[in-house]
Amino acid sequence: LSRDPDEENDGSGDPGWNINSEFNSLKHKRGTLSMARGNNPNSAGSQFFICHTDYPQLDNKYTIFGQVIENIHVVDRIANTPTHYTVAKMSCSYSIPPSENPEDWVNLLDHKTGKNIYSKVPPGISKTEYKRTMMKELRSDQPVLPITIKEIRVLKNNE
Repeated sequence: LSRDPDEENDGSGDPGWNINSEFNSLKHKRGTLSMARGNNPNSAGSQFFICHTDYPQLDNKYTIFGQVIENIHVVDRIANTPTHYTVAKMSCSYSIPPSENPEDWVNLLDHKTGKNIYSKVPPGISKTEYKRTMMKELRSDQPVLPITIKEIRVLKNNE
């Protein structure tokens, strides 16, 4: 669904078939390519993920089927691409400055930390609309710039 214009449904596609899990002794370390799945271990389909850091909590729970063997910096660039969340968070603070009128600010919830944060409402926008927009942005891990993978080279064993 990432190819349609609706960003809200990205990451929720279903190919209509499943692949059974094939757990092995490989470890989820930086650069590991592994199958994404739902709660059922045999629910993998067409989605995958690349570990940006070592993640041993996933070992023997997700099927590993590849490893980034060169240009790992590309994975770093993807992981460090600003998201709607990170950009929205930059315009927030953990308290309203004492010199500011609290009526010019909205109280938001950072769903990642569970903490209340505040953002100043820009002139010309209603508090309600601004709060709705900011909450949507704070829930979005979509990159603010498009990321396009132009080439992937797959190597067979021993190549």
